[in-house]
Amino acid sequence: MRKLPGTMRLLCGSLAVATPSLAQNVLVEYFDEIGRADTLVAASRVSLDLKNRHVIAAELVGDQSLLDLKRNPHIKHVEHDAVIFSIDEPVTLNHDTVAGRNRHLTELVTDGIKMIQADQIEEGTDIRTLCIVDSGIGIGHPDLPTYPTVQGVNLTLDDGTTYAWSDDATSHGTLLAGYAAAIKGNSLGVRGVANEPVRLFITRGLRDDGKGTLSMMLDAVDQCIDHGVDAISLSLGCPCRANEGCFTNGCYSEIMEDRFRSIVRGGTLVFAAAGNTGEDIHFYPASYRDIISVSAVNKDGSKWNGSNRNNQIELAALGEAAMSTAKIKGRFTYASLSGTSAATAYVAASAVLLWSNFPECSATAIRQALDATALNTMTETGCDSSIGFGIVQVKNAFDMLQKGCHSRSAMFAVPSNFEDGICKAIFEVPSTIPSPVPTQHPSSMPTQNPSGRPTQYQSERPSSFPTGRPSLIKSEMPTMFPTSISPTLIPTSDHEAPSTALQPPFDNIFLGQQNDTQGDVPNATGATNGKGRKLNATEALGLVAFASLVTTCYSIVSIIS
Repeated sequence: MRKLPGTMRLLCGSLAVATPSLAQNVLVEYFDEIGRADTLVAASRVSLDLKNRHVIAAELVGDQSLLDLKRNPHIKHVEHDAVIFSIDEPVTLNHDTVAGRNRHLTELVTDGIKMIQADQIEEGTDIRTLCIVDSGIGIGHPDLPTYPTVQGVNLTLDDGTTYAWSDDATSHGTLLAGYAAAIKGNSLGVRGVANEPVRLFITRGLRDDGKGTLSMMLDAVDQCIDHGVDAISLSLGCPCRANEGCFTNGCYSEIMEDRFRSIVRGGTLVFAAAGNTGEDIHFYPASYRDIISVSAVNKDGSKWNGSNRNNQIELAALGEAAMSTAKIKGRFTYASLSGTSAATAYVAASAVLLWSNFPECSATAIRQALDATALNTMTETGCDSSIGFGIVQVKNAFDMLQKGCHSRSAMFAVPSNFEDGICKAIFEVPSTIPSPVPTQHPSSMPTQNPSGRPTQYQSERPSSFPTGRPSLIKSEMPTMFPTSISPTLIPTSDHEAPSTALQPPFDNIFLGQQNDTQGDVPNATGATNGKGRKLNATEALGLVAFASLVTTCYSIVSIIS
């Protein structure tokens, strides 16, 4: 590295350090074509260019590129493109149910089908489509439907790598397809929740190794919507642990939450697995408020031990040793899977089965019916953080909707406050349905909890968030998951386009000791002294000059490094 001129070297001192060159995978959402162009210039590599969503998944080298995009008035969000994964236990082969063996000449109605009453009603006459975003499907399995009942779209990355929707290296997606739609009445293997006119649309959110990224999931979900599906099933994601900075490492994403909110408001139901670590944590995408988060239960109806608990759990289904179709080592067979993935497929398929009988009902009415008739014997309140409203009872929901789409003179609305949880969903008809859109956004500094949230959730997502986020790029970040990458912290911008004025590299500068529980009130210059005292003009100008010096040094060092 070339030396700085003497005067600048004296002024900058220890600030004259080289800019880190660590590559970081990011999601960038831009406002306009200028933002798009700036992102492409800053990127060292582009993995996905989602023009219809104004989103680019790219690799950036060095923190300065991130800072520049963060400050760019044409950029809406810059977030970490987090690693996601399928979330279930290893499959267990069921050799006595393999196709063609004489030991199973009759079709098995599994515990999972019986538990949700899917064997008690038939499909309606209206075509409804369920999109499964996962690892693909083993097309050709003798117990799974084929074209046109099953269709799909491949995942193609910008480097030309393609993952076929009609192939499945992990069998995860094939198992999910079987829970939802294994062929009925063929005297073979197992039966699924629904057949024609219920159809499947398959997209790839995961590579052949069972892992993916947020950008892959976003692309796959958009493909579902472009196809006009009625419901989406997501059995993938990553856990949100407060000590791992889940609101800045990408498990929580404002880009994704905004997209899912738009999808649900557009009339599509979205179901996602609550996760299998058995913790009191949120798991994304399942914990976005507009998504129906699905928990798993044992065959006796008790909560499956591995299922996560949180205030966004809405419904449940079987997740213990659930049998289904499989493709393992190139062979079509049957296997059992334990986890919330299986439960999610059961619940999502129940929704489209129900909807095929009541096409006049809205997505909200279908959701309400499933919630209102679910079975929860674990709590007197009828809803808890383990299985939500309870195990789906699709026949009971069918009976309810036979009286009308709003037979209880009720509507469903997601609570506007994340802290309230799904158990406080609105089932009356208010004059104005509260909007589920949050007025504030998560921060990487969950230090306040004025709402009295239960202890196990206090450290995860505060009810009061700072209005600004630090623009410093931290050099280290805890590992999100044992199999995930650990890039540096990536700040995210606010929803609105930022001011064109460049900001200093520190959002807040304090004199003295900062209060840990309540932020200081800034004066007209935006600076405080850590005790709430307004700075005088000399102090404020001094801080501005210092910030300007830091910015200048940082820029010069970056240029000559």
